[in-house]
Amino acid sequence: MKQYNYIFWDFDGTLVNTIRGTREAATYALNNYKIYFIILLERKQESS
Repeated sequence: MKQYNYIFWDFDGTLVNTIRGTREAATYALNNYKIYFIILLERKQESS
């Protein structure tokens, strides 16, 4: 098995949009411990 020394995580979305997957993974993990939360995201307003 190949061993890696580094893991790169793109949280700001410059490479791929990871918001949905990160949110779903965190929700799944926390729900197993009966921890529930709501994430509110602000939408960026489009400029005309």
